[in-house]
Amino acid sequence: MNNFQKIVQKLETGSAAVKLNPGLKSLNLTFFTKSCAHGARYFWKKDLPKLMYNNPQAKFTVTIPEVSVKPSIEIELDSGKKVIDISGLNSDQVLKKVIESAS
Repeated sequence: MNNFQKIVQKLETGSAAVKLNPGLKSLNLTFFTKSCAHGARYFWKKDLPKLMYNNPQAKFTVTIPEVSVKPSIEIELDSGKKVIDISGLNSDQVLKKVIESAS
């Protein structure tokens, strides 16, 4: 298996390799890097690439402001927008909230 195949295999497997609601328009992750947003940072590095690969219809963005803010995820569906507070959550809990809100 070559490197490209290994990368694709990683993107297509695991708990974050899910197809979300086809009505998902966008997902924006916001967190301050110098705060205790460990779950948000780990979600960004571990899970977000898999969600992006498996949901090409949606626009995914990450906002890292220069001032302290609560970590959150804004999800826009055909039916409207939702903002999820992810303060104090680990990356698995963040992923679960995203799947529940965008499925």
